[in-house]
Amino acid sequence: RELRAEEYCQFRSYETLSDVDGDRVNDFLMVFALEGVGGGGNSVVQFLVVFPSGSQWQPVIAEVGRRGQRIVQSIHRGSGRVIQLETLEYGRSDAMCCPTRKSILRFALTNGELRPAEK
Repeated sequence: RELRAEEYCQFRSYETLSDVDGDRVNDFLMVFALEGVGGGGNSVVQFLVVFPSGSQWQPVIAEVGRRGQRIVQSIHRGSGRVIQLETLEYGRSDAMCCPTRKSILRFALTNGELRPAEK
């Protein structure tokens, strides 16, 4: 409601077989998109949410993509406890139209926050 957008469950990506908080219990990871943000029909913003088992499943959320910047295609566990998001990036010449290249975005759950991570 805050972003005046809709979320459609069929466009979610899940990962449930990884321990990213280090307590040896698998956590629940999801990427979801809000469409029509602020009333704009083609405006999309994506978020990564982690429900860590070690904090009673309290969600930790970070924006990870948006139209004209990047769109997340899949979610995987990287090395160690890194969360790896495969993305399609938008180029400078067609920033609001079509993704032009693939990329990888990495996050780690650190002190209860999602932060950019190294390989």
